[in-house]
Amino acid sequence: MDVAEAAAGAVEPEKPRGLRSAKGARRKRDRDREGDERLPLDEVRTKYYLRLLVERIGRGSWRRSRTVCRPRGVSVAQVFQEPGVRGEASITMLTHEARDKDARDAVKGIAELPAVRKAPRAVRIFDI
Repeated sequence: MDVAEAAAGAVEPEKPRGLRSAKGARRKRDRDREGDERLPLDEVRTKYYLRLLVERIGRGSWRRSRTVCRPRGVSVAQVFQEPGVRGEASITMLTHEARDKDARDAVKGIAELPAVRKAPRAVRIFDI
């Protein structure tokens, strides 16, 4: 087929081989998932990125947040602390793998600490 013929509509363009419609791809995906046992979200284990804003710079702030995490089964792998404006500090924590429910409980516990100015944000980190 020639480009000029295709543009003129003389010949119907060929569909590239190997491509399916989105509907066909969904059907195949659904067939592949049949019989798939999935964990409830509470049981999914993954690493987390936590970020919070605390009142002032000092080791005590992140240590207190770590003590909230530990009893809930969330282990902190790395901590980064940066000075912010107006006497605040930004704390970023990376965790080891933890259950989703435990991580959410830890975030709620950290939010209740008196030194925390802004509720922590948690992002799941999935290894592909």
